Amino acid sequence: MLNQKLEIMKTKEKSNNKMLKNVLLTFFIVAALGATFFAYKQYDENVQLQEFFEHEKLAMEEHVQQSFDQIEANLAQITATENNLKFNFDEGNIETGTTQKERIQQEINFIEHLIAENKRIIEDLNNQVTDKNKRLASFGKKITGLNKKIKDYETQTAELKKANDLLAKNIEELTIENNFLSLENEHQKFLLEDTEKIIAQKDDTINMKFYVTGTFDELKESEIVTKEGGILGIRATKTLQEGFDKDDFIQVDKRNVKTIPVYSKKAEIITNHPTESYELIEENGIVNYIKITNPDLFWEKSKFLVIETKESSQVSLANK
Repeated sequence: MLNQKLEIMKTKEKSNNKMLKNVLLTFFIVAALGATFFAYKQYDENVQLQEFFEHEKLAMEEHVQQSFDQIEANLAQITATENNLKFNFDEGNIETGTTQKERIQQEINFIEHLIAENKRIIEDLNNQVTDKNKRLASFGKKITGLNKKIKDYETQTAELKKANDLLAKNIEELTIENNFLSLENEHQKFLLEDTEKIIAQKDDTINMKFYVTGTFDELKESEIVTKEGGILGIRATKTLQEGFDKDDFIQVDKRNVKTIPVYSKKAEIITNHPTESYELIEENGIVNYIKITNPDLFWEKSKFLVIETKESSQVSLANK
């Protein structure tokens, strides 16, 4: 039972360690994947923004330069036309008539056209600048959102660090606890082994029984039995003598021994063993052995079995 408990404790300990390792590994894989994904996404968006701003900048500069060049060219034409008209008026070269008037009006119309063209170009520039500002504002919001995400991830990273520190502390505590449990398990194991040894020794001692066979004279000479009561030995009772030498007996284990060899024409059990707990097995007028039918009852009152035989046998005191 104690072995089973120790095995269960060890199994639970291994399972907890394995579960903890799996949880920590999953946690850090998810965290690493999240951080890697965010870093890659942020880098990609930054590259796209830089490319967009660079392209927009070049396109804007080119368009503005072209617009300025066109405005300058229009202004030059306006100036040239105005100077030409002014020169003709100053020199008196203006002819009367519908044709000359129309020509002058055409030049004035041309000047007005150039002025209108310049206004359109300037208005287009203003509109483009406004549109660019709107788009820049949109990207500005996007950048603001990215900055917020960065702060959020920084906050999450800080929380992950705290969680990591806490997990490291928990791992350290679990390691200490596991080491303590391992030492405790080893201690319990040694205690269990010692207890089992003690129990086994006690069982061996409890189940240790002794028997001896021999004629009455042999048993008496070895100071194992004596006669008590009676007159001149008549009706005297044979009893186990105190202070006998246990080494004269044969040691057996109650759990294993089922028969006691006798090999005598007659056998009498002197010690106290209930008759219903054994049988005398005879063959050809010889008691071959004692068959123990109920070991617990047979050895209940005495752990020493003394068998008196009519003659010496090969297992008697005379042959020890």
